[in-house]
Amino acid sequence: LWGHDLEMKRKRMCAAERERHSTAQHEAGHAVMATILGLGLTRVSIEPVRGKEGRVTYAIPAWVTKGHPPESAVRRWCEANIMSQMAGFIAEKHFRGRTNHIGATGDYAGTWASATWNE
Repeated sequence: LWGHDLEMKRKRMCAAERERHSTAQHEAGHAVMATILGLGLTRVSIEPVRGKEGRVTYAIPAWVTKGHPPESAVRRWCEANIMSQMAGFIAEKHFRGRTNHIGATGDYAGTWASATWNE
């Protein structure tokens, strides 16, 4: 029985490590795309915060405010934000061969917020 318990503990640890690795790849996807698009990356973390697995933070320009006219610069920022939001999901799919829709709900919400920003 002791050997079985040890084996189960090892499997749980392996599953946790795989999940942590998956989160790192997902957040790296956001970070790489944000950097490529010049979104002003300020922080990347895979540490859980308020029930979320990880996060990428970048500066939102002061001129991106609700009600701003849909100028080309604002539109470009919104499109870049959408690309960065979806890059985590795509990176996870590429490296893990699977997708985690539940873990990406915040990404979907951010994408929707950017897509409907000026409505």
